Amino acid sequence: MNRTVILRFSPILILLICSGAWAQDNRSAPGTPKPGVAGSQDRDKWIGIALEAIRKSHTAQGAVGYAAPTESAAPAGTLPAAAPASRKGPAITELSTESVVHTSASPLIPLSRTETTAAAVNQVLTDSLRAETAKKVRQAKLLNRVLLASNSSLDALMILEMIQNRGSEDTIKDIPAAKEEPAIAPPGEVQRDPKVQRIFDLYQKEDYPGAAKEGFPLLSEFPNDAQLRLIVGNSLAWSTTRYQDAISAYRPLLDTPQARDASLGMANVYRWNGREDLALPLYKKVIEQAPDNKDAREGIVLTERAMRPRTQISMGTARDANSMQRQELTLGHRWRSASGSNIFEIEGAGTNDTQVDVASYQRNITLRYQGLELPFQPTFEVTEQTSPQQSVFGGVNLKVTDDTQFIAKRVNWGLLSFNTSAELANLSAAHFALATSKTGEMGNVRARVDYFGVSDGNSVVIGNLQYTPPWQLLGEYFKPFIGISTRNQANYSPLYWSPVNGGYGVYFVGMQAEWSNSTSTVFASAQIGNGLYGEGGLNWGLSLGGKTWINDDYAIGAKLNKYAGGQYGPTYYFTSALVTLERAW
Repeated sequence: MNRTVILRFSPILILLICSGAWAQDNRSAPGTPKPGVAGSQDRDKWIGIALEAIRKSHTAQGAVGYAAPTESAAPAGTLPAAAPASRKGPAITELSTESVVHTSASPLIPLSRTETTAAAVNQVLTDSLRAETAKKVRQAKLLNRVLLASNSSLDALMILEMIQNRGSEDTIKDIPAAKEEPAIAPPGEVQRDPKVQRIFDLYQKEDYPGAAKEGFPLLSEFPNDAQLRLIVGNSLAWSTTRYQDAISAYRPLLDTPQARDASLGMANVYRWNGREDLALPLYKKVIEQAPDNKDAREGIVLTERAMRPRTQISMGTARDANSMQRQELTLGHRWRSASGSNIFEIEGAGTNDTQVDVASYQRNITLRYQGLELPFQPTFEVTEQTSPQQSVFGGVNLKVTDDTQFIAKRVNWGLLSFNTSAELANLSAAHFALATSKTGEMGNVRARVDYFGVSDGNSVVIGNLQYTPPWQLLGEYFKPFIGISTRNQANYSPLYWSPVNGGYGVYFVGMQAEWSNSTSTVFASAQIGNGLYGEGGLNWGLSLGGKTWINDDYAIGAKLNKYAGGQYGPTYYFTSALVTLERAW
């Protein structure tokens, strides 16, 4: 049946169903006096309720058959991996009970901005059937199954009409059964388990870490509470790095009236986690239902931009207190397969290093491949050094979990050590690293350990630990942090920095800030610290950078770093600058 025709005649259909149910109630109890005037008033009440539901269905935004839910997704924008921007979205101030069947007569509960027309029709029809016989109990349960399995209340009405007219349950035998839900409270009240209500309260107070921590275990206890799933999914996405848990909360909602909010939430999570190929179809699904959804439209812009082939040229310079100077030029091109799940990159780089009267010139070409659909999403890399001598480096980067990576490579140690003597000695190293980042109600913790087995027989271990508390002393864009940095090695080498007097360790405190929108990202960081052990001493650092899209095709970026003290004593410094130009095709 044409859906437009159904919509035009849906008022008549609802009135007929409600009137028929009322008449059946009068026939179902032989010997019972006819209702007379009171019965007529009762019928008029149900007709009025039906008309109110119809009125709300015609004024609701979104697809035919249900009202448009609130735009509760996290704001779109670029989210740098190192310091993601706030993922907090607006609180849901009115909560729905759309999947609950009414088993007793009651007036229509006014639709909140997150409730659906299906909820209203559910109430109208189940109340009009009032389960006075076993047959009507079955009909009410069948209707509930339809409403829980379908996004369209009109579909449910059509099936119910068949049930009324044919008296058969075969019409919906293929519709999956839904678990029973308790009856809701009287109008104006929502009856919830105290544990669930606490999650709602935390959410509305914008305590998203708390709602995520306490709410996620409740999903197994209350699997059919759609609104609980939505707010837990949002809380996980906005305040933690538990992306898979957020997706598991959203996924069961994709075939429910909350599908739009859930699709938007999942799309954002996928994009933040580097899965633009999975995010794009979900954003488009939202736009199909709500063409004016600004978050989905912005998400599409950001996702399509990230998936476009691009060419990048970068120019950098660096120097330190030991008269070491570096000039570097890099040209690279990156593209994806048609599915978007395979990423390819080719990069050529040239580095000129000078130190006093010694110079080193290195040229290399690198190939990279990342398989997003492969286990651990590996990134394979191979680098061929063509000058001054031929050598091959490379390895793999594995994504162990959403927030943990493992690295195993053979690297150019001379280039990494920022020393021409090490470069001229053609030193290499076996490199293994483990990096993780955890975000929760207590803030964010990032940790990384790097091990280098140098080809001269030495071994170097570098450790970094940084904690960012959830405090917002200067607003949501500013975040304080504290951390430590260490470096230890087995032997002293004159070819590169080798702290031997008990190693090297410093602690530091600082403040970082970031601002992001759909076209630009700006970040800044400042820190100061002192020696923790060994050769560590008074130190400070500054960092400033950003990237902006000039138009749809071109972007420019820059980064400046200054570090002083710590290694080699208080007079040591290291300065670097990098400028990039990017072209998207």
